[in-house]
Amino acid sequence: MTFIRSLSTISFFTITSRLLGFIRDILTAYLLGAGAAMDALAIAIKIPSLFRRLFAEGAFNAAFLPMFTEINTNQGIEEGKKFANEILSFLLMILFVLVITVEIFIPYIMPTLFPGLLSTPERLKLTIFYTHITFPFIFFISVTAFYGAILTSYEKFGMVSSSQAIGNLFIILVLSIGMVLHSGSTPILYSGALVASAITGCGLVQLLWVIVPAIRLGYGQLPGLPILTQRIRRFFKLMTPVLLGSGVYQVNVFIGTIIASFLPIGGISYLYYAERLNQLPLSVIGTALGTALLPIMARQFKKMSISDAQKSQNYGVEIALLLTLPATIALIILSHTFVVILFERHAFDSYASKMTAQALSILASGLPAYVLTKIFSTTFYAQSDTRTPFHAAILAISIDIFLSIILVFYIQHLGIAVAASVSAWIQCGYLFFKLKKIHLAPYSNKLKVFLPRVLAACLTTGLYLSGLDYFMETWIDGPIWVQISAVLFCIGSGVLVYTASAQVYGALNIAELIERADFGK
Repeated sequence: MTFIRSLSTISFFTITSRLLGFIRDILTAYLLGAGAAMDALAIAIKIPSLFRRLFAEGAFNAAFLPMFTEINTNQGIEEGKKFANEILSFLLMILFVLVITVEIFIPYIMPTLFPGLLSTPERLKLTIFYTHITFPFIFFISVTAFYGAILTSYEKFGMVSSSQAIGNLFIILVLSIGMVLHSGSTPILYSGALVASAITGCGLVQLLWVIVPAIRLGYGQLPGLPILTQRIRRFFKLMTPVLLGSGVYQVNVFIGTIIASFLPIGGISYLYYAERLNQLPLSVIGTALGTALLPIMARQFKKMSISDAQKSQNYGVEIALLLTLPATIALIILSHTFVVILFERHAFDSYASKMTAQALSILASGLPAYVLTKIFSTTFYAQSDTRTPFHAAILAISIDIFLSIILVFYIQHLGIAVAASVSAWIQCGYLFFKLKKIHLAPYSNKLKVFLPRVLAACLTTGLYLSGLDYFMETWIDGPIWVQISAVLFCIGSGVLVYTASAQVYGALNIAELIERADFGK
């Protein structure tokens, strides 16, 4: 399977998942708005999500995939199955202990971790209650990541990427049924518990979705007792630094949530909704590129094809810039329009829209850095170098904490967004510098010509969207079908203008991109 086919498959299902995720968020905003209950639920979602991003999706894949690929290639598939079974044994043991521990001690952990909640006892009580419901999600989704990594190594990207869409579809179904059964007078406590329960159920649904095709590939054996073999030691040695390094974006957001707990009620909610919108291009572009590149570059480095690996990375950077820069422009310019149309109804008022839109604009400014960091980190992970991304993450998180604490007193929740974006750019720059030292920096004649051309296309698109946004006021105040039409028109026409501009300026040559994408065969 070529790289472009892999990327297209992953991106298609990721887009589908994110669109379904928007529907889920719309229903959540309708039920809970941006008050104390939503603040509590946002924290209850963040805690298992942090473990998921750091452990299940980030660290696990970065450490497991290269090792699993190496063992399958050099020692045979049967030995690879033994290694996978050894990993599963430790994974289940760790998850079981983690879930039980958190469920028991969460009433003591929560006020310590989020001291700002102590000033609002009702919000603290809701947060503890919702977290009891949501935390088992980490068990299901981590095992999902294990089987998903196996499927990814076999380039079964469709089954892995579609699992999130299936999970979001389940949540939508649960929330829709709950709204119908309790239409008109749904208590806030019930609404929050309904969303929390749906999220945990979603994890189980995703696990069932990936475990069946994995079993068909021969990975259905029951795990034995955990045994600390030499390769298991190597696995944990590789994974430990990535626990921080591969999920710095989520760590930054989580730190922002801790600091935001000191803000007036609603601050956490504004950041949550803004992050959800900002996650669309980050997941579609950054995560998809990293997922598609990792097994390809891992094979290329194992074969000592350094020049081919660098070409793969450079191609990924071009695709990232081509897609990420216009998405950044659109999110900044149309932030208020998007938030109003997607969220402003029922419990979500106009003030919440304004605060969320401001946070979204700032978070979006760091989007290119987040995506490039995903690609640069993949280059190191493909070489089994997990230390360099770890060091970059430490630097970025330290700066994020420092700036957040200072800026939150001056511009409240916007200070947290500024800190996250600034730290993302610093992390990206650090990784670029390290790649340059080992002669793998994505700097070529092709990129030198490409970058100014894509920036010119983005400037043209930005001017168009600015003019379009001026006339959107009458649309966003209309009925729901008019609002949906407005969003689709903004996105569709913006894509057309950008595509045309990119072709005129010479930044986009589809035939050439497809031809160069054959490196994944």
